[in-house]
Amino acid sequence: MTTQIIISDISIHQDAEGRYSLNDLHKASGNERRHEPSLWLNLQQTKELIEEILNTGNPVFNPAVTRRGRAGGTYVCKELVYSYAMWISAVFSLRVIRAYDALVTQNPQNNAIPATSTSPHCYEIITSFCDGQMISRRMIQPGEILIHRDDHIEMMARSGYLVIHCSELGKMGAPELARRIETTRRMMDLWAK
Repeated sequence: MTTQIIISDISIHQDAEGRYSLNDLHKASGNERRHEPSLWLNLQQTKELIEEILNTGNPVFNPAVTRRGRAGGTYVCKELVYSYAMWISAVFSLRVIRAYDALVTQNPQNNAIPATSTSPHCYEIITSFCDGQMISRRMIQPGEILIHRDDHIEMMARSGYLVIHCSELGKMGAPELARRIETTRRMMDLWAK
């Protein structure tokens, strides 16, 4: 079983205790100065989270270590990886969570998340699986939006809009229209909870 996590084509290394490299995560997030691990580690919220991790349970190793030298870097436990990713952005956080889930479940389908690249020469490859078998693979262009028409209809319905094609509207009587409105209202109420 592999323990390698790859995010945005960057392999996230682990130390002997299983902590993850924040330096690798920083590269995977786009390598911006404003997202440097040292800035995140100096936040009061980060310090409190590390303290809480140390105080709960019986940790057998320090949740965050920084080493100097050739094999140096900052390594943190899984909970701190999530916190660091959330500090960077919601998109990067989701990418990290899904990559870790894919590792744990050994389900490569979870890794098929489009990434927003900072370089116009970088592309993502989306691989689709059905019953554990790869059924398609295609390259995604930078800035390409991956959403299907049916997804728009569902999002509109979740927001409380009744979406009816104009060809259906003319054939629909008042009772059918009222039924569709009530179905949409129930769907919106379910998603609002």
